[in-house]
Amino acid sequence: MRKAIQVNDYASVEALNKLFDEGYTVESVDDNGVYILKYDELKAEPIKRKAIDNEISTNITLDKTQPHIRIEFDDIRDVPKVWVDGELIGGVDDKPLVSLKVDWNTDTATENHKGFDINYYDLTGERGQSKGFHQGSVM
Repeated sequence: MRKAIQVNDYASVEALNKLFDEGYTVESVDDNGVYILKYDELKAEPIKRKAIDNEISTNITLDKTQPHIRIEFDDIRDVPKVWVDGELIGGVDDKPLVSLKVDWNTDTATENHKGFDINYYDLTGERGQSKGFHQGSVM
């Protein structure tokens, strides 16, 4: 199994160290701090997970000129599954999610900025590429 993670702050360093503790090893790293990790399931011990009772799901629907986004996660500590126009981006080995940012507030008397930023590492070709989807309102 392969996984990509961008290390650019203290929290991402902690996340990388957690992956090392789980048995991942570094396959490669680029100048942007994106680590490609590999996991040998035959060598590693199985990871024990605690069952989660509550399911959290969020859907963001945009108009037809913008991509349709769907975000799902069961636990805030898990990597969310992200679909863009029906294609799974996060939660798969060949398109692992690097970052997800959603900036959205309910409109009040003053209209607020809304936007999203989805970044992933595309491992489907011979060389991996950083890719993403970005959209925002203009104030």
